Amino acid sequence: MRVREVAAEAELSPAAVLYYFPDFFALAMQAVSLAGSSRASERAAVAASVPHPARRLVALVALDLPEQVDGASRMLIDLPTMTREHPELVPLIDELVTGQFDVYRSVVLDGVVSGVFAADIDANEVTRGLLALLHSAHAAHVIGLENVDTVRPWVLACLGRLLGVSLPEVATRPVGTAPSGINIPSPAGQGAEPVSPANSG
Repeated sequence: MRVREVAAEAELSPAAVLYYFPDFFALAMQAVSLAGSSRASERAAVAASVPHPARRLVALVALDLPEQVDGASRMLIDLPTMTREHPELVPLIDELVTGQFDVYRSVVLDGVVSGVFAADIDANEVTRGLLALLHSAHAAHVIGLENVDTVRPWVLACLGRLLGVSLPEVATRPVGTAPSGINIPSPAGQGAEPVSPANSG
């Protein structure tokens, strides 16, 4: 982590760091907290604006695996390794992860109830697996092992297996149609009849 990057995330100039914060760690925590709050607001906006569960999930994955890696993203990767020396980080990490978990779990439950995702899945287990996929993919992207064009399809493919659907296929089909007998409700909330591969067009 660099002072310039952290200062930018905290919306301060590098010269103001020593004036407002007792040390670099305090500044870094402020930057991470601000970044986490900003990302939470963005997730909430996506959740509110994309009614289709599969499309919402694809949009959230794209949001949490951005093309550009900033200083806050690098700091988020480092946080778990710092808890032994800085136990005060634990509540911050818990807040960030819990907020992310709740948003994704809500999407999974919505998809199960509406018939878009498999009916026999455990929403908590799937969401934990989803976050594990996201966090590992995010780390690989941040440290340069993978690019976003590689990790996004990988995450969606793995997530689709957990949900019992092909996410890209379900998310791009018109509302009211679905592959392999999966129901996708219309915007008015009226469910469509299952569409088999033979007559799905």
